[in-house]
Amino acid sequence: MGQPLKEESSSQPATTSSQEPTSLILVSSGQSYQKSETISVEIRLNAKKEEINGVDVILDYDPNILELKYTDSKFLNSTDSIFNMFPLPMVDENKGRISFSGLVSPGGSFKGEGKVASLEFEAKAVGQTKIEFVFKSGATTDSNVSSYVQLKDILEKATDLNLVVKQPSK
Repeated sequence: MGQPLKEESSSQPATTSSQEPTSLILVSSGQSYQKSETISVEIRLNAKKEEINGVDVILDYDPNILELKYTDSKFLNSTDSIFNMFPLPMVDENKGRISFSGLVSPGGSFKGEGKVASLEFEAKAVGQTKIEFVFKSGATTDSNVSSYVQLKDILEKATDLNLVVKQPSK
């Protein structure tokens, strides 16, 4: 047996999960793609501070660079989602706007981190682009996270996704 491990002290306070902001995050496997390539985007939720019962997600994207893909006439993939109901998902392909709600079962709640849903886009033109949440702190007509206890929007942060679409290499 070796020496006992020494505890190291730090002047920095320990970060606990309850200090992390309630947030919605867009994640993909990369930030650079080739024209005609499929881009999978996952929408994730961090709700470690308190129990929630639903989200409203509104995303904007550039329809000149990205085209939303459909599978079985649906654009929203909710497999492995922390939510089990998605009433009235909507897409405006001309404006490049996606909106939907995700809800837990009636009377249920969720606390932690997990997948809300995923989307797939085709990179149809070369350029820099962004998929971004419509979010303004304190507003209720944008992307939000609903507190199960307080019955109000508790979303503190929304992390967008910057992408670059390049010409395929020859």
